[in-house]
Amino acid sequence: MMSDVQDEMTMAELLNESAPQSRSGSLVTAHVVEVSPTGVLVDVGLKVEGFIPIAEFRGAAKPPVVGDSFPALIKRVSGPEGHPLVSFKEARDRSHMTHVIQARDTGNPLEATVVRPVKGGLIVDVGMEAFLPASQVDRRPVKDLQSWVGQKIQVQVIEMDAAKGNVVVSRRKILDKAAAQKRDETLKELQVGSVHKGTVTSLTGFGAFVDIGGVEGLLRITDVS
Repeated sequence: MMSDVQDEMTMAELLNESAPQSRSGSLVTAHVVEVSPTGVLVDVGLKVEGFIPIAEFRGAAKPPVVGDSFPALIKRVSGPEGHPLVSFKEARDRSHMTHVIQARDTGNPLEATVVRPVKGGLIVDVGMEAFLPASQVDRRPVKDLQSWVGQKIQVQVIEMDAAKGNVVVSRRKILDKAAAQKRDETLKELQVGSVHKGTVTSLTGFGAFVDIGGVEGLLRITDVS
């Protein structure tokens, strides 16, 4: 008689009998079967449920619940406590990579949602996570990055490593381009003696600098009535 150990299938044997498409590196549809404070167990067509760390859902539109389905990437068929390691984030990033590459090549802007501040800038969601350096958030220095969280903004891809999935974006480049276009239009309309509305941008001991449609002019203190 075979022993109980011999009768029982090992974890490796269970995984080897799984569907051929459910292998490391495969994109599959994951079905949520359990949610815990540390992670999510999902059915991905293997004999054993896959595990996704709960941190991968940070910044998602809504937290996962039992019954949800979404694309996932099988990273390893053997992970924590014998569960295959599955990634929601990497599958999502891969599915949006083509869109981001096209934006980089054409220079077209992407709509982004600010997710969280990090050292040196912000993490934004453009379909996948991207880094927005603090110097590229606005045309002027930004002191409170936390206040940007949740805002929807337009950004331009300025650096990208498709192999590593790293993307760097800029909002400032879009603002600079718009300001340059506005400046050119204003310069065409400016004439000696013409009257324009302006916005004071800075004060000095000898007057004020005023923005009049993208063109900055000096208003001497002797001319202020």
